[in-house]
Amino acid sequence: MSPRPWAVFSVLFLGDKTMTLAWILGTLFAALFLVAWLAVMSLPGIGIVYLGWKLSRNIKPNLRRAIVRAGFIAVALTPSFWGHGLLLPAIVVFFMVHGQDRLLVTVCILVVWVIAIAVLSIRGRRHELGSDELSSHGS
Repeated sequence: MSPRPWAVFSVLFLGDKTMTLAWILGTLFAALFLVAWLAVMSLPGIGIVYLGWKLSRNIKPNLRRAIVRAGFIAVALTPSFWGHGLLLPAIVVFFMVHGQDRLLVTVCILVVWVIAIAVLSIRGRRHELGSDELSSHGS
């Protein structure tokens, strides 16, 4: 009787440790739980970014609009690993810690803010160029 293919695979790649159905289901459940927890933790941040995006729609210079929108993105969505909280939004950690930990969280938020400014300003320029090309082809 030949061995089952998954058993051969587990012996080849994991050595003597065999993957049982209980281990596979337990690992899958843990991964799904982690993904669900991260999704729930990011929902308030996504709502803040959505509201800020809608409110900043009428700001005219694209760079100024990119700076405001990047600020919302940085404050709401920057992740931070801290203590037993696992993965928390950095703004939550900012109000929970003091001293060097607060400085570290601030630097994380600023790094995400600078990257978001660059991405949004480039995106805004491309959008302007695309709309200019569309209007020139129409006439």
